[in-house]
Amino acid sequence: MQKKKKKVFIGKKKNEKNFFFFFFFFFFFMGLDRFRNKTFIGEDLHLNRYYQFIDSEGKVRRDVDYFIREPNPRTIPSIWNRWLAFRVSDPPTYEDVLKEDERQRSIKEKAKIFEEEDLKLRVQEMEYKKQQQQENLDNRNIIPKQ
Repeated sequence: MQKKKKKVFIGKKKNEKNFFFFFFFFFFFMGLDRFRNKTFIGEDLHLNRYYQFIDSEGKVRRDVDYFIREPNPRTIPSIWNRWLAFRVSDPPTYEDVLKEDERQRSIKEKAKIFEEEDLKLRVQEMEYKKQQQQENLDNRNIIPKQ
């Protein structure tokens, strides 16, 4: 009888090869294209960072990395949103961002004042309607049920 020769395995095991292939595929085919040639453009007051890069098709792309890892488009100031959407060609300067922030705050303050005045007028209008209804009832000599 012949003895079976044991196979001597030289190299990596099958699981190690799969593991290597997965990370190779992920980093080089999925992630590398997005981070290649990524140029830092600026930062807003929420500490979101803005980048510009050229994708694999040769198109210029603009991207934002949120300071908080949960992406929330509401944290993007409108001036940076214009730049991201290619409505303006130049990114906003820090002074532009401060002016826009001050403008937004003044709009919010004016809206708050307007809402308070509107609430006062609504209360006055309701009181006036109640008074008119009471006068109408008094004129008809009708006593409402209580």
